[in-house]
Amino acid sequence: MMEYRQLFTQLKMTQVPERVKLQLSALRHDPIFANTQRKKKLDLRVYKNVDYFKKTNISGILQGYKDSITSDTWQKIREQKEIWVDTYSNEDIYEIMRKSPDNILCLGIFVQRDEEVINNPAKGLKLLKVTNTIISYDSFINGMNLARNNQQVQGQFTTLNDHYSIAGALADEQINAVIPLYINDEHMKRIRILEGIWLGYLYTLDSCGYDKQQEVALLKLFYEIIQQRTNTQRQKEIIIELEKVCRFIIDESQGFKTAEQFGEKTYEKLLKRLPIVSSQEYDLSIPLMIGYLRNDLTSVLVPIYYEYIRQEYLRKYPKNSA
Repeated sequence: MMEYRQLFTQLKMTQVPERVKLQLSALRHDPIFANTQRKKKLDLRVYKNVDYFKKTNISGILQGYKDSITSDTWQKIREQKEIWVDTYSNEDIYEIMRKSPDNILCLGIFVQRDEEVINNPAKGLKLLKVTNTIISYDSFINGMNLARNNQQVQGQFTTLNDHYSIAGALADEQINAVIPLYINDEHMKRIRILEGIWLGYLYTLDSCGYDKQQEVALLKLFYEIIQQRTNTQRQKEIIIELEKVCRFIIDESQGFKTAEQFGEKTYEKLLKRLPIVSSQEYDLSIPLMIGYLRNDLTSVLVPIYYEYIRQEYLRKYPKNSA
């Protein structure tokens, strides 16, 4: 599919250029947690990720990807100039990729985060609004830093969603998170390497808060985006690019394949009608999206139906759950 595929699947979330890490460290809001155990869990995760980063530096690899782009490929990227433009900087995809080896173009969204997102990303984050705003990650960083400086608020984790946001392209749009768009293969290389950065911030308000369960939870978020989509041509184009990102993750990411909860292994159990034993409820939008992305909905619909019946039974008769 793409050059360096094997390398992508081995990269850890903290393998990002020092410049990017320093920029994103300013986005750490240090919120107050009602549940101290969740705070400790996030702190431990951040410490582990930062420690790994100190041992690894892939800025040269990112620059190498940029330097290896052929003139023919640059010409193809140039042909996308009119379609993909950062609303804030007014730079198009060609200018963004030429200017920097580690900036990416994204879709702005507005989400609600609950503290439970630390333990269960799929349950702890809810999509409130899909915008029409296309924004680069650098522009998002700058906008959120400005919002943070203006607010100077240290609040509860759940209240920071409203305190720290930026205006979207339309008057009624707010943005407090972003999801990258595929756009082209060279752009996807950057997205994959920087995956832990944008996933970590999306789910924990900390750019070093990545956990591989977030890769699974992203499928539910994509499901919610599809539910809120409009039938405009622009929204259809955006959905296609988000779909490509999610498909790459389920096909190539070791994080998704080895996730303890509801990743590849759980999906295989579902298809085989094996019991799914977990302390967390299996959100059935996740296997539905996996089946959709793999063009295999017919194989998964009946297992999903039976799992739904099982979950409903356990809700009504919890004493019989054994």
